[in-house]
Amino acid sequence: MTAVSQEPQGASRAAALQATRPGVVLDTHIVLDWLWFADPRVATLAQAVQASRLQWLATADMRDELERVLVRFEAKNSSISKKEQVLTLMDQYVSWIHQPVPRWRFTCTDPDDQKFIDLAVHAQARWLVSRDRAVLKLRTRALAQGCEFRSEEHTSELQSQST
Repeated sequence: MTAVSQEPQGASRAAALQATRPGVVLDTHIVLDWLWFADPRVATLAQAVQASRLQWLATADMRDELERVLVRFEAKNSSISKKEQVLTLMDQYVSWIHQPVPRWRFTCTDPDDQKFIDLAVHAQARWLVSRDRAVLKLRTRALAQGCEFRSEEHTSELQSQST
């Protein structure tokens, strides 16, 4: 990672930062909806992150996954500069969690999505935003841990709840 970042040093650091800004974990599809496709369904979420009303939490593994997806997009669309732009924007807005994130006791049926769930619960994020059904079906269990799992259709409410 080449970005200068805000560096929470654990769940307690993330929780302290979230006392002023609620934490949010975004899965790769949501990041792409925002930074690649400019999908209006995530516009309110994007504005809240850009205005520092929400703290976007991520790990290097999440950035690596995004980069792998962007390489495939780039091959299809010949958009090398857009790939770099998306990664630069991620680096600009993310608060990086550098320490290992323990696995949550509930397992997602899609192993690629487990990292988002684990981080959201471990870092005590207020929300995890995903459109993946495998993630969203764990929403009741996550809510018991204080983290609300939402789809992109329900992100407009985050702005009012983040102030």
